[in-house]
Amino acid sequence: MEIEPTVRWSKCILMANRLKRIYALSLLSTHVLLTYLLASLSSSPFAPLLSPLRFFFFGYHSDGSEGAGLLAPSNLFTTAAIWSLGVLPLLVAAKWSVNRGEQTETAASTKDSLGLAKASPASYAVNVLISGRTLASVLLASLCASVFALSIWLCLLLYMPVSANFSPWDARLEVPKRPGQFRPNEHVFYLLVSTFFFGGLYSLLDSLLEPLAAARRQGGSAKKGGWWTLSMPSFDADSVDTSISARLCETLVGSRRLVQTAVVKSLLTSAAQLLLYGLFRRSLYNAVLHAIGLRSPLRVLLIPSFRHVFFTPTFIISVLALHLAIALTWAVAQGLWQVYATHPAALSQFSKDPTKCLVQSLLGTSSSPSQGCGYYAHFAFAELSMLARSDAVRRKAIFRDLSAMGTRPLAARPLFSAATPTSTLSNMGVATSGSTSALASPIGTPRRAAYLAGSNSGNAWNVVVGQCLQVLERQKAWAASRGTPSTPPSAPQSGAKADTSSQGRAVTTSSPQMKSMLKSSDTNIIQQPHLTVWDRLAADAQQGASSGPSTPKATLSTSYSSRSITAADDDDVSHKLAPAGGSLTGQAASAVAQGSAKVSAKAQIVSPVQRIDASTVARGLHKVSVSFWSALPPAQRKRLASTPVLRSLSAFASWAFEPSPALLVRNEVFTGAGGGGGDDALFIWATVALTSLATASLHEDEYGTVQKDLPAIVVSCAETLKAIEDWWHVILQDARKKDQARDADGSNPSNTPSEETEEGRLVAQWQASVEPSLLALRDAVNGILTTFECYQLDLKQHEWELVRSITSVKAVDSTQQQSKMREIAT
Repeated sequence: MEIEPTVRWSKCILMANRLKRIYALSLLSTHVLLTYLLASLSSSPFAPLLSPLRFFFFGYHSDGSEGAGLLAPSNLFTTAAIWSLGVLPLLVAAKWSVNRGEQTETAASTKDSLGLAKASPASYAVNVLISGRTLASVLLASLCASVFALSIWLCLLLYMPVSANFSPWDARLEVPKRPGQFRPNEHVFYLLVSTFFFGGLYSLLDSLLEPLAAARRQGGSAKKGGWWTLSMPSFDADSVDTSISARLCETLVGSRRLVQTAVVKSLLTSAAQLLLYGLFRRSLYNAVLHAIGLRSPLRVLLIPSFRHVFFTPTFIISVLALHLAIALTWAVAQGLWQVYATHPAALSQFSKDPTKCLVQSLLGTSSSPSQGCGYYAHFAFAELSMLARSDAVRRKAIFRDLSAMGTRPLAARPLFSAATPTSTLSNMGVATSGSTSALASPIGTPRRAAYLAGSNSGNAWNVVVGQCLQVLERQKAWAASRGTPSTPPSAPQSGAKADTSSQGRAVTTSSPQMKSMLKSSDTNIIQQPHLTVWDRLAADAQQGASSGPSTPKATLSTSYSSRSITAADDDDVSHKLAPAGGSLTGQAASAVAQGSAKVSAKAQIVSPVQRIDASTVARGLHKVSVSFWSALPPAQRKRLASTPVLRSLSAFASWAFEPSPALLVRNEVFTGAGGGGGDDALFIWATVALTSLATASLHEDEYGTVQKDLPAIVVSCAETLKAIEDWWHVILQDARKKDQARDADGSNPSNTPSEETEEGRLVAQWQASVEPSLLALRDAVNGILTTFECYQLDLKQHEWELVRSITSVKAVDSTQQQSKMREIAT
């Protein structure tokens, strides 16, 4: 099937247009923030507001010297340099993350190297700290922040007024009361070094706080590991009904509050750095002085003079303002990237055949199930959900796309009542053969759910329903496994079993040589395969292994091995030790089997070294602590237990190291962890698209393209909804048990609000994260059943019971006399 232009071209056009807007808006916001920062530091914080024409636009001081301004040439050059080296690398890294399409595993799907509890805050924090993406984001942020610091320092040297040939931002300062002696400027040293560490700490703090948030913010899924520059952007299901400008306002200053969060984190990080430096300032330089020597010539280059006052109001304001400007610049860039990189766009508008281009976009999903759906497939699902709801012309185009039908005869309009007269049907141009029962076969026969999940044919509806059901099936499997990736079934052992028949030996049919083959497709005659030399050797080995207890194999197995040597082991070792040609007698094969048994038994003597993880160490420390606590007098224990410090430590340990159902819901459900199905936005879009197309097919599907697959859609939605709700009941019980345990040991006060309990946080998190997806599933089943309530859906009895249990619509009894819908002849 030829697609003109290709989907790859549409992706390039889409991303190129989005990146141009991101770059332009980010550069403009960076220029405005840096101009205000430099104008404030060079004069006073409110000078740009009091005299905007002189300070903010043209950047001239009262004495005529050049200052910071929006139109100042030096400031324009500084902004271009800072943005190119301090902001653009972050956006480029985010674009590379989209191109790679990688997703990191989370703590609930894997156990970290320290053996911490699954889905506990400590486990999430450890996984973030040991992640390679975290290290890369820390280094990238530190380097970008250093560019800010170096450029701002040079601008301060240029714009700050100089009095008596002295500037407070000079690299070297003269020592007071010692003319001619110069030492490094400690303010400059701290500005450059602290900003370098500020960038790394800011990105690390953002990476740690994001998965540990109490409740997910509206407007996107939880990030899939790492800082925003090295993680896939999250899509918002409500973005199909919201403009870009409204999403930008909501992301920056609305519900997501990127700007407010950036202000708080930057001020806290910068203030903590100032406090720590002030506490260990003299100790740091004393250590450097002892390392280089008291009379070293490097002393005048590395050790500043303590005769200068370090903590001055001007310097503290300058450092805090610089770090605040860096955080705000990055927050604006992050908001622009998250909105423009995830806002739905019409990919099919670049094609001459919109329906086919949309199908090709749906097929652009990842080939590996562990990576979930592709990034660009989100745009196709979003556009499909919009078109399925509002565009009748595009819906009919999908229904009429019969490119994969070949020369199959097309059925007439499929929906007719059982009571429709034959004359009416003849007037409508429908051929009849005596009765209306010959017009159609029951819907959904044969059932094709397994085929639809991997459909990639040219038929537009087959591709649409196949890709949408694939999203639902992945999430259903993820929820049914309770967040644990399903392990593939173990392969059957291909060994030989002893037989006591008259032949004396036999070989199991599980080996590849013994698999029977059908000679033709319409026969059931099974041919007996020919026994090779290696089959006879395996059978002889098994017979020798099961001989008597006096054999060396039985003695060694009883003495040294904790498990018996299986027939598969004998078979494997015998195949490796056998000669390349010729044949062996039964005694020789038995000797070979006995030798292999000796090797296997000796291998079992050395037991593997057990790894000691953090949980084992924690249990040991807990036992030691309990023993010491029990040794104290009762009165002393009661007095210590009531102290705020011990109560806070106990509460923190319980919060950090115990599994949190709310965090599990936030970080695992609809995030693609461990192969689970995509995010909530893609899940909702797929469900809405299926529902809209299915309900509209009653009046718009002329050939019965959709109606034959309605049972598969209804059952898939119902099973997915049931699996997620079952998981909800399990984690709700876990949250209640956790609250009861805390109430028993006094961790939760009696007046604790319900919102601050584990159950309250879980309920809030579930309503914000999963409830919209469950509502979409329930609306899908109710909508299809309501639309086709007068027709038979050919659901089995257990499927009807499942549908009745999760919907509010009265299911139609299949035993009643109803009309039937036809499907395309296969």
